[in-house]
Amino acid sequence: MQLKQELLLQMLIYAYYKISKNQLLASAQFICA
Repeated sequence: MQLKQELLLQMLIYAYYKISKNQLLASAQFICA
């Protein structure tokens, strides 16, 4: 159970990081455009 929670947390952090990075790139492109 502990391992499963740890994996879920890592997945959430990874997904959040990926989304944040995409939003950052989109914002940068919008500002540069």
